[in-house]
Amino acid sequence: MDKLIRGVVIGSVIMFALIAVSAATEADQTELVHRLPNNHLAGPPDVALEETIAKMGDKALPALEQELRLGISFRELDALAKKGELRRWAVIRVLARMPGERSTDLICRSLSDPPDNHAMRETGLRALETRKLSAAQIAAMLGNNEPAVVLAGIRHASRAPAPTVQSALERLMDHGAAAAQFRNEYGASTANPDQLFEVLLAAGCALHKDMAPEMRSRGKEVLAQLKNETLHPSRPDQPVWTSYASKAELTIMQGIEKLAALGDPVREIVQAEAKTAQGDYLPVLNMALARLGDKTKINAVANSLTTSQNPTIRFCAAMTLRKLRDPAAVPALTKALHDPYQRVDGSDVGPRTKIYPVRIVAADALVELGKNPKEVRATMQH
Repeated sequence: MDKLIRGVVIGSVIMFALIAVSAATEADQTELVHRLPNNHLAGPPDVALEETIAKMGDKALPALEQELRLGISFRELDALAKKGELRRWAVIRVLARMPGERSTDLICRSLSDPPDNHAMRETGLRALETRKLSAAQIAAMLGNNEPAVVLAGIRHASRAPAPTVQSALERLMDHGAAAAQFRNEYGASTANPDQLFEVLLAAGCALHKDMAPEMRSRGKEVLAQLKNETLHPSRPDQPVWTSYASKAELTIMQGIEKLAALGDPVREIVQAEAKTAQGDYLPVLNMALARLGDKTKINAVANSLTTSQNPTIRFCAAMTLRKLRDPAAVPALTKALHDPYQRVDGSDVGPRTKIYPVRIVAADALVELGKNPKEVRATMQH
């Protein structure tokens, strides 16, 4: 009987000791997670601490999930941010270092909540790129209200042809349904027309649909916007804040890049438009055709860089040649190092100074083509 009592006592002591150790371990994990820097702290992330927590594996997940605050609203997020109590970006960085279904599930569930910052969302999406997701997780991403999350979900959808995924993709191709989906908790739109089309195109491709008609229709819209901006430029001599480019230059280049992204389905439309184009609209269409792969237009773009009377056109020509990286453009780019156009820099660092925007782009293009940076800079200064 005494042996039985002693056995019970010893067993109880061991049990309580294990409970105490477990409680201490949980407390240690919580304390470590709580040491992760909040979003208000300056400086780089604490990589060593992140790796230490990640090595704990699934044991650290409860503390990480608690700090992740799943289901948080934007109002709650804002309140906690003001108090310096948000560590969700750091938590996602830890989860990104932890393989396995449970960490993947937490990252996926966090996508439904507003992020602390853009980097938090990007970190989560990058971590999911190489992980296998369930059909339910992919469908949840496709139903998100942020275009970046939906586009990431579409990339996963091509590897999971489940009925729920197919239905979600079909819904994204309904313009009205998609526009209604991309709304935040306050009812404001979270997607502009360009993003809506990008989602439509990606969903159609994932469903193996012929998207050429939609691409041609989109191309016509872009051409109309491009023509209007070229002939009626927006503040062409005023730089955009933090940039050396003007609003007109940025808008024109964005239009050219949209056409280039559409590719072959819009090539004939741009060619037909160029046959009747007048004024500065023609050189802009030449730039678009060059970006669409028509090498015969490179000389025309180079000629616009060196002879156009419009500095906006010269700037866009230099940008186009920089993207093309064709050695045939070197003479024109070299000549552009002496372009006379000047305006105030839009940088927010230091005093506003006068700059030569066309020269800057031409110099960058030459360096990217393999020219010596010091020699290019010296030529530009002379």
